[in-house]
Amino acid sequence: MWPVTRLALGVLRPRNPVLGMEYAGVVTKAGSRVSSFMEGDHGFGIGFGGAHAEFMTIKDSSAISKLPEPRSMQDADALPVGVIAAIVYLRDYAGVG
Repeated sequence: MWPVTRLALGVLRPRNPVLGMEYAGVVTKAGSRVSSFMEGDHGFGIGFGGAHAEFMTIKDSSAISKLPEPRSMQDADALPVGVIAAIVYLRDYAGVG
């Protein structure tokens, strides 16, 4: 998996030298065409352009999901990497999926 990661994030150095990729937070405003999230929903995901911010604008079709209850924001921040690792190992090493 490391060659794909290197190509996506940068071969010799980071392609986009920004802080943080995982995020968790509360939806403060949803656009008129957003149907999967409402104000007050808790969400988490991966911001490939960087996620080290107090406020972010994210498309509802991007890498975002609703936070399962009763998880904390700290738990949600670690979920994307754990889920991606689990999918890779299940698919590539256990033959699931």
